Amino acid sequence: MEAVIRFIVTNRPFTLLFFLIVLTTAWIKLPGIRISQYPTVELPTLMVEVVLPGASATEIEQRVVNTIEEKLQNTRNLDKFESSIYNSFASILIQYDYGIDIDDEYVDVNSKINNIKSDFPEGTEVTVLKQSPVDLIVSFVVGITSQTATPDDLLQVAETLTQKLRQLNQIEDVEEIYPEEEIQIDIDIARMEVAGLDIGTIERAIQGNNQYLPTGTFNVGGKAISVLAFGSGYTDLEQIRETMLINREGKALALRDIATVRRVNERNAVIAQIKGKPAVLVTMKLSEAANIFEARRSIEEAIETTRRPDDVEIKWLFDAETGVD
Repeated sequence: MEAVIRFIVTNRPFTLLFFLIVLTTAWIKLPGIRISQYPTVELPTLMVEVVLPGASATEIEQRVVNTIEEKLQNTRNLDKFESSIYNSFASILIQYDYGIDIDDEYVDVNSKINNIKSDFPEGTEVTVLKQSPVDLIVSFVVGITSQTATPDDLLQVAETLTQKLRQLNQIEDVEEIYPEEEIQIDIDIARMEVAGLDIGTIERAIQGNNQYLPTGTFNVGGKAISVLAFGSGYTDLEQIRETMLINREGKALALRDIATVRRVNERNAVIAQIKGKPAVLVTMKLSEAANIFEARRSIEEAIETTRRPDDVEIKWLFDAETGVD
């Protein structure tokens, strides 16, 4: 080492030349260095989603999730399981050791689950996803909220803002998050028995009053595509309540006589509030080649030009630009 230091000190021209070569090489290579606002992180994970309509969390755990975990527990390169179980739905996050080929593991897990599908209750749907948790990370979140506006008013403002945001090149995967509704029919079993009806009769009556009917064909080249339209489809809850049922004795009665028909939030619906006020969330991700500061300014312009009632506010909930700055 002493000899090297002595050579450098006593040979100044060589030292300067070597320094200039290193500096020139660095200057040439600098434009090719990849710069990213978010580092690329490979997380070797798979997500298994289980859907069993009408089943309790306990039933899904005992009859489906436990069976899957038992089958996969000896999987090679496995790190750990993380299961989340709810009524009618469950998810299993499978995490592997770093450095493995997730495509190979995806094929292996699908193969093992296909071999045990016959052990699941009828109606069970199992899906394996190669979606990394990194794919779920969003860059910006805003909330549309009001103390007095109706949910439909909030959703209308959110849809208007979403249309503007989807036109921006710096932004992608713009999504609205709100509690979607479904129609729920609660049947009084005792009244159904007294009326001489069964579940099958009620189901067929509802389906029969809400079916598509062929109205013609549309010819494309050598193919004919059927054109369908609602025959006698329901347009509101009152029409569902008035659905006519014929009992075993041939007597007619309305669905309202044995059931309650109402709108409810879907199972596992996301319900958002901002300081106790109902809200609709709009999430978005930064495009791969976008500048986060320019994207933030464009989003702010879209918010400012979005028309909305005076009592509706659009609030920033998460802004990745702050952290990058």
